[in-house]
Amino acid sequence: MLSGVFPGSSIPLILEPQLREHLAKICHQTNFLPETKFIEKILQLFQIQRIHHGLMMVGPSGCGKSRAWQILMQAM
Repeated sequence: MLSGVFPGSSIPLILEPQLREHLAKICHQTNFLPETKFIEKILQLFQIQRIHHGLMMVGPSGCGKSRAWQILMQAM
């Protein structure tokens, strides 16, 4: 997500062990695969949400935008 906005920049790993654990738990409960790439996108959404008051998620249909914010909301 961030690399699309800032191409060529290095994105540090987000260290949120408790949130990662909750995200994986919610994914398993909702029969969604907690793949590393998907969890990283959710963590990036969490990080941007902490910085900005509003945000907009854009992307093609079926790429997981709705599930990402729903799983984040449940985990929080």
